[in-house]
Amino acid sequence: IMKLEENSINRIEAFDISNLGNDDICAGMVVFNGGKPDKKEYRLFKMKTVVTQDDFASMREVLLRRFGHDEKDGFKYPDLILADGGKGQMTAIRDSLNELGINIPLAGMVKNNHHKTESFLLEDGTLIELNNDDNISLLRFLTAVQNEVHRYAITYQRKLSHKRNIHYTLEDI
Repeated sequence: IMKLEENSINRIEAFDISNLGNDDICAGMVVFNGGKPDKKEYRLFKMKTVVTQDDFASMREVLLRRFGHDEKDGFKYPDLILADGGKGQMTAIRDSLNELGINIPLAGMVKNNHHKTESFLLEDGTLIELNNDDNISLLRFLTAVQNEVHRYAITYQRKLSHKRNIHYTLEDI
């Protein structure tokens, strides 16, 4: 679908931003190697510079921090980046990669109104609908990736929120 060389994609990184308003803004990065989750490669990011709810600025910060490290630091680059979202998230990612002089294929996992993976967005703007039998394997894989990155990011956001709320409770005592 992406017109890439066959078997050229092994390592996939997916990113998702999670927040509760302006509090506890964070992101998760999950890694799939050979189509399977590689949990030892997962990473969490707590925003350092973004202080208001802005998914695009948050995505930019995460990408600049993540790709500020390379193979010299022990970090492999992915063969494909998947954005949990559409054109806006993909633009934030592409702009960050361009700023760093890195060229990695990118695609978006787009959800429908029921928060279910529905389509695959290519960088050229092509939207691939995943609701037919021809794309069922891709739909299942992207759904698994999207669910995993969402789970990972929101679990961290809830942990940060719980920690913050306990801190406030203790201050009141």
